[in-house]
Amino acid sequence: MAEADDALTSRARARLGRVLGGKWTLDALLGVGAMAAVYAATHRNGSRVALKLLHPELSTDESLRARFLREGYVANRVGHPAAVRVLDDHAGADGVVFFVMDLLEGETIEARWLRSGRRLPLHELIAVADPLLDALAAAHAQGIVHRDLKPENLFLAIDGALRVLDFGIARLRDPSLGPATATLAGAALGTPAFMSPEQALGREVDARSDLFSVGALAFTLLSGRHVHERSTTNEQLVAAATQPASPVAAALPELDAAFAGWLDRALAFDPDARFASALEMRAALHDVVASLERRGVDARARFDGMPAPLAVQPRPPGDASATRRWAAAAVVLVTAGAIGLATRNALPPPSAATDSPVARVPALDASPASEPAVSAAMGERAPTVAPSASAEPPPARRNLRVTAPPRRPPSRTWLDRRD
Repeated sequence: MAEADDALTSRARARLGRVLGGKWTLDALLGVGAMAAVYAATHRNGSRVALKLLHPELSTDESLRARFLREGYVANRVGHPAAVRVLDDHAGADGVVFFVMDLLEGETIEARWLRSGRRLPLHELIAVADPLLDALAAAHAQGIVHRDLKPENLFLAIDGALRVLDFGIARLRDPSLGPATATLAGAALGTPAFMSPEQALGREVDARSDLFSVGALAFTLLSGRHVHERSTTNEQLVAAATQPASPVAAALPELDAAFAGWLDRALAFDPDARFASALEMRAALHDVVASLERRGVDARARFDGMPAPLAVQPRPPGDASATRRWAAAAVVLVTAGAIGLATRNALPPPSAATDSPVARVPALDASPASEPAVSAAMGERAPTVAPSASAEPPPARRNLRVTAPPRRPPSRTWLDRRD
């Protein structure tokens, strides 16, 4: 397996400097997964973007091409600022298939959690959960269930905005997208540590499955452990499918009882016992926060500091070891095969940097004063799609205020024009 990964990386690195679609120059390799590689790229008009390229050896399979491009259609359909936009796509007769995304400046929530000693303070967890539930309400209203919510698929920009990454295995009912939306019966796609029981069983899922995942990742961010602690991924999958979550108070006795009750309801084994929608779960979170504030507990949603931009260094041409000189921003890599179970083990300890499922971004250029660290969303699992639950009404925009220390406005990378 390691040799195969090395071969994929070597082939992906060999494409640096190529111009794709007559206008996109591949500048730096950000990461490699089972289906695609992600590059920092420059448009001929100078715009900096992230470009996700399907491995050429897979591009001859029409169903894989459709599934790959579908990720962009799903992400854009969410219609929420937290969903990473796909700006362009290309499927040429020469077999080159890619899509173009925003470059993001910041870090994943997993990276922040690791730096915090595997425990986020309550006010930061609230600052994650509130915009996440708002984004999910928008997705669910479009019939989209994410199905792979976890700390490494949430990205904190340096302006404090949360982005939801990896809609690659999201479930969407849309006959216009053709065979790429076909259901795979009994396929359990996702990450076992954050799966709902029904998802772990490979059953039909709806929006309430995502709400369980929000509860599971909130539990992990607060406690430093998973809902079901097991030594192997398969054992974790079995536990998720068969065993109810223990009461949150058993693992977090210091947690406010109202907040623990909110988490317990999200983690209910029976979907009918959970919140009925992301809107309801978000409104309940607001109620809990208001209750805490009335009792003098500082639960104001905020991050204690934004991830700082980095002074990056150039990568010498042909220097293979440069891929091990990591920067601090992250690009999500999902390395499961085209179809099947994502066999990702427990999140790594802070010291296991080289084994982390978050791959660090290589240095890009020699302008430390002007070029921040960047990151792009990518999802490498081929999606499985099934009929969705009834769509929710458009989400109400009732926001908890997320505050951060004053800092300069972040640099943005937009596609100014396409041709």
